[in-house]
Amino acid sequence: MRTPPIRKALAMKTNEQEDPLPTWHAGEIAMQSSAGVAERMAEVGKRAIRDHLIDQHRQFFPLLPFVVLGAVDPAGNAWATLRGGRPGFMRAASPHRLSIRIPRDPGDPADAGMEDGDGLGLLGIDLFTRRRNRLNGPVSRNDDEGFDLVVEQSYGNCPKYIQMREFSFTRDPAKPSAEPSIPQEAADDRVRALIQSADTLFVASYVARQSGHRQVDVSHRGGKPGFARIGPDGVITIPDFAGNLFFNTLGNFLVNPKGGLAFPDWETGDLLQLTGDVEVILDSPEIKDFQGAERFWRFKPHQILYRPDALPLRWAASPVIIDAAPHAEAYVRITARAARLVAIPVQPSPLRSVGDRQVRSGLPAGGNGIRNLGPTVNGTAAERAPVAIAVSRKELSLDTRPSVVQNLPSATHGRPFARGGTEGSNPPSSSGESDANATFGPSPPETAT
Repeated sequence: MRTPPIRKALAMKTNEQEDPLPTWHAGEIAMQSSAGVAERMAEVGKRAIRDHLIDQHRQFFPLLPFVVLGAVDPAGNAWATLRGGRPGFMRAASPHRLSIRIPRDPGDPADAGMEDGDGLGLLGIDLFTRRRNRLNGPVSRNDDEGFDLVVEQSYGNCPKYIQMREFSFTRDPAKPSAEPSIPQEAADDRVRALIQSADTLFVASYVARQSGHRQVDVSHRGGKPGFARIGPDGVITIPDFAGNLFFNTLGNFLVNPKGGLAFPDWETGDLLQLTGDVEVILDSPEIKDFQGAERFWRFKPHQILYRPDALPLRWAASPVIIDAAPHAEAYVRITARAARLVAIPVQPSPLRSVGDRQVRSGLPAGGNGIRNLGPTVNGTAAERAPVAIAVSRKELSLDTRPSVVQNLPSATHGRPFARGGTEGSNPPSSSGESDANATFGPSPPETAT
C-alpha cells in the first residue's frame, strides 16, 4: 500500500530529527577551510541553520509575488526557476512546512523535479525590501495544483548584491505563457545579450547526503550589469564576492559539479534556464579581472532553454537607489530626484504605499513599530523600526534592521537609519529568533567589463 505523500514527508522529517545530519557537508567544510573560517562556521551553523521556520519567515513568505526554486530532474540535471503567484500563494500553517500553491507547468524543465518526495531548494526574495530567506527539504504533493515543502533547513540571508525593484502583474499567474519555449544547442545573440546585461541570476545545486536523499539549494547572485560573462565557447564565468561564509553553493559544486542557472528578464518576463557542469576556481591570476571577487566559477551549459513571457510579472527599477562601499564599514547612500529626504518613524503594517501603489514593508503585523533584537549600539539595545522616506513627495516605507547604526547626512532629519552588516564580516547573531535579514547592506563593487 502506497504511503500518503504528507505522511511520507513527515516520516522523513521525523527520521531527520532522530538522527540529525551535520550542519555542513564535506564540500562546505572544504570551502570554509580554504577561507580559514571552518572552526568559526561550525559554531555559527548551529545557530543560523534551523529545522523550522521562525515567525519572521512564516509572516514573510505570504507577502511575496514569486518564488525561486531549485530542482533536479530524473536525469540528474539541476534547474533553477522562478514561479509567480498572487501574494498569499505561499503559507506556513506550521513551522515545519510551507504550502506552495502553484500548478504544474510542463514548459518548465524544473517541474519534473517537483514530484512527491523529491528534494527541493527554495528562495523567498523581496526585491523591494531586499529581504531573502532560504529553505530546503522534501516535497509532499497531493495534487497538481501545488505542494508542501517540509522544512529540513531554513535560514535568512542579508541583502547584499540585491538590486531594488518594484513589481506588477501582467496576467493571471495561474495561467501559463502562451509563448513556446525555445531550446538551443548554443547560446544565440538574444541569450548572450541577456547574460551580458544581467545584474541578477539564480543558481541551483545539490548533493546526496548520508541519509541517501538529495539536498537541493537555490541561491541569488548579483552584481553590476555584466558581472557574469559569457565567452566565445559559451562558457559563463561568474565571480564570487564576499558572502556569508556558508559556501552552500560552492560547497555543493565541490562535491557534485552540476548546476542550473536562471536569468530573468525583468522588463519582458522572459526567462533563460540553463543546466550544465561547473568548475570552481579558488586561485587564479584571472580573479583580479573581477574587482572585489575572492574566487570565481565557470559554468558550461549542456541544455539551454529560452522561455518568452514565462513570468507573469514585470519589474521596474526602484526610484530609490542604494549604493555602498565594498568593504566592512559600508555606508548607505540614498539618491532620488528630490533634493530633500526626510526620515520619520511610522507605524508598522504589512502594506505601505508608494504613490497610488501598495508595497510590502516586510514587517510583522502589529506591535508599536519598535522591537528589541538584542544587539547593542553604544551600549544601548538596538531597535528595529520601519522608516518612511519622503521621496519626491511620495511616502516610501522601508524595513530597517541594525548591526551598526549610522546617522543620515545632516540634511536629513528624524530617526537614524540602521545598516545591515556585511555577510562576510558579520555572521548571524545567536540572540533570540531574529535572522540575518536587513533592508540596507553593502552593494557589489563595480565589476570590470
